[in-house]
Amino acid sequence: MEGSADTVTLNQPRERALKYRRRAKAGLNPRFNAHREIATFEEISRKAHIDRLLTWKTPSMDSNG
Repeated sequence: MEGSADTVTLNQPRERALKYRRRAKAGLNPRFNAHREIATFEEISRKAHIDRLLTWKTPSMDSNG
């Protein structure tokens, strides 16, 4: 939940904080118990390769160098 004060009501962060306090009281760490997808090294490296592909130069085939 992100956004400016124009898009996020005061009640939304309060409800979220209450949810996290309840989890902490139950012995859970909200930061480490949240489910999130983590990209693999291969996925990240492939994306980086594609993102940078057009900036790489092909060596010149002439004899100068």
